[in-house]
Amino acid sequence: GMDSRASTGEDIAPTEANHIIQDLTYVAILKDYGRNVTIERPQGYDPQEFACCCVNDLCVNPKEPNRMWSKDMMLSYGRLPSDKYMINWPIEGNDYYCNPIDSTEAERGQMLERAKGRTMRFLYFMQHELGFSTLSLADDEFPTADHMPLIPYYRESRRVCGLVRMTLGHITAPYSQLQPLYRTSIAVGDYPVDQHHTRYEGYEQLPDLHFHPVPSYGVPLGVMLPQGVPNLIVAEKSVSVTNIVNGTTRLQPVVLQIGQAAGALAALAIEGNKALDKVPVRTVQRAILSSGGYLMPFLDVPKDSPLFKVYQRIGATGILRGEGRNVGWSNQTWLRADTVLLRGELLQGLADYYPAVCKQLQGDSSKAVTIQEMIDLTGKIIKNQKTWKGATVEELAQEAWAKYALRDFNPSRAILRGEAAVLLDYVLNPFGRKEVSISGK
Repeated sequence: GMDSRASTGEDIAPTEANHIIQDLTYVAILKDYGRNVTIERPQGYDPQEFACCCVNDLCVNPKEPNRMWSKDMMLSYGRLPSDKYMINWPIEGNDYYCNPIDSTEAERGQMLERAKGRTMRFLYFMQHELGFSTLSLADDEFPTADHMPLIPYYRESRRVCGLVRMTLGHITAPYSQLQPLYRTSIAVGDYPVDQHHTRYEGYEQLPDLHFHPVPSYGVPLGVMLPQGVPNLIVAEKSVSVTNIVNGTTRLQPVVLQIGQAAGALAALAIEGNKALDKVPVRTVQRAILSSGGYLMPFLDVPKDSPLFKVYQRIGATGILRGEGRNVGWSNQTWLRADTVLLRGELLQGLADYYPAVCKQLQGDSSKAVTIQEMIDLTGKIIKNQKTWKGATVEELAQEAWAKYALRDFNPSRAILRGEAAVLLDYVLNPFGRKEVSISGK
């Protein structure tokens, strides 16, 4: 079920994307009872099964030596209110690999019982080997006789073949892909590509897939629409992404946003009496923006800033491109709003939208663009559109400066990228004027 070619951004055939071996976890919610609540030794318990879940005297040869945490950090990783702890531990903890899809109901039940058994053995290890004797399964969390969750946590689902497929290349190099899917984004994510494979039998033969360095990213609308099934929207972990990409899009903040986008798309399709793939991408994106959602994962301004939607709209056109950064565990993207705009950057972004004016930007690509040059450029674009009637661009620029409380309207100085975004959005409105296809064209 692993797509090694996805690391290059290469797409894969649908049959190669399907898999049957799943990593699942019976997540334990532990509660601190303030007294000894150790359980009986589970059948088949061997402390070596969990010896290297954290730094402790039993650990001799860890599978992931660079990811060894203290026992207290392991516990606090999933700390919850009311002295409770979530135990969903990937480092030689309670993950379990099995094949529930190609199994009968009886076989599946046996597999899930074995997965529960691993979690119970891990709990016993924590109580007896790590000293957490006051922690045990919370008796007030789940309505089950054994205090375990109603269902296991599946880290991955079978995934549809969508109208588009999101690969690792769409995250690491969004502006260099044949399909500029970033323009169709309806959700954002910033979690590492987190693959849990240490419990897989044959782990030693797998490539190292842990935490591939990525920036933050947008999730394209087309991943929710299966090929050949016109009235179905797919969300959560069944969207059209590669196995590698699922390592980050599976996170709860991302799937919550995908669910919101699915609802918006369904409502808009019914409201406009349109097929799902005929609902304009920008219409869906406008609905998400109006509801306080993200299209682009820019960190330049908070959501309550009046500039937030401006940067989101211009970022979704690609006329000004974000810069992705991987900073340890933190994955980021910045519009670099407070940085001077360079000719080469603007030329690159305008090429698809307004090619007729690009000759004006030829020359020294490292030269800064002035406010006056930006005004002249937008004026020529408006003239080319032959639809403009009204104030001069300079008057509109001054209006925009006042509306968004920008500083120092001096036409001779270099324009900042954020200021350019405001001018583009206020005068040209490329987000509203130019529709994009499901593939971002």
